Amino acid sequence: MIPRIGRLNKQSMPEFISSYTRILFSLLSPGMPELFRDTQRYSTAAGKATSVLSSSQIQEAYLHPSAVIQQTLKVISLTQGALNAANTKLDIIAKQRQQIEDALITLRARDDETKKDAEEQPKASIDSTLKDLHEKLVVLRKSETELESLKVKLNQELINIDKKILPMHSEEWLKHREKYFEELTTQLGAVGIVLNDAEKAELRKGSATISGIQEKLKTLEKLGIELPDKASDFVIITYDAIVAEQSRTLQKIDSKTVKGIARLDVIADENKASKKLKEEHAGQYEKTVSTVKQLEEQVAKTVVLSSDTLQLLENIEKQAKKIPAKTAEAKHTG
Repeated sequence: MIPRIGRLNKQSMPEFISSYTRILFSLLSPGMPELFRDTQRYSTAAGKATSVLSSSQIQEAYLHPSAVIQQTLKVISLTQGALNAANTKLDIIAKQRQQIEDALITLRARDDETKKDAEEQPKASIDSTLKDLHEKLVVLRKSETELESLKVKLNQELINIDKKILPMHSEEWLKHREKYFEELTTQLGAVGIVLNDAEKAELRKGSATISGIQEKLKTLEKLGIELPDKASDFVIITYDAIVAEQSRTLQKIDSKTVKGIARLDVIADENKASKKLKEEHAGQYEKTVSTVKQLEEQVAKTVVLSSDTLQLLENIEKQAKKIPAKTAEAKHTG
């Protein structure tokens, strides 16, 4: 079901797509060909060989009755968020590792000098700090390895979405619709509305995109055909098919007649089956969501330096800046 689609038009289509989603899509789509292909299929770009989709085309695909792109992008966004968190943590670790390595160089130089004046750490204390920092460095390297492994798993989830889940859901939706297009044609024929080949083809073509459905709405409204409140796209194409057949056969077209003809079991059946299918798809995506959240939790638990260690490194850096001046002063005095 499309929320109150019967009272929308193409120009008043609500903005559901955030800037983040558009940016995310533009970054990911080159590496996710199925996502790009299906977004193109469900938008006004259908059939056109474009390399970049506009924001309006992405939004149109997002609003498609199948909810395929909508559900896909939500899971992709969550997965990319976890990847971003892993990359941010890797950047932090790289910086902290460099801080430790700089501190080790400073401490080793001081250890070699073995100076024992009051302002300097005793050699035993330096050795202890060196050992502690070496251990911290090992921990950070382990964290880096863990994060890189988690990134591989998260990227694999993105691949699975694009290569397996999305194509499967798209194919299931197409089969679902084809089944009910056939049933609609049969039930319309049973009440005297016999569609020709062109009208049957229009059932499929006209309902392929939100824009196509919006165009049918505008046509029906111009003819004064009243639609049920919160009419689904399937209801809209049913009304349109009835009007098209009546127009071709030179029958009088009025809202009451069309509404009477459209009282078909297939409409309620399609609505029920459509809802069930989208719920099944959402349930399948929930498995990916669960996996991604577990991986995200592991990213969050990956060890970085404590505030105490960071303070120690800062103190070592400050001391390192003081020593050269004191050494030069001592040499000059001597």
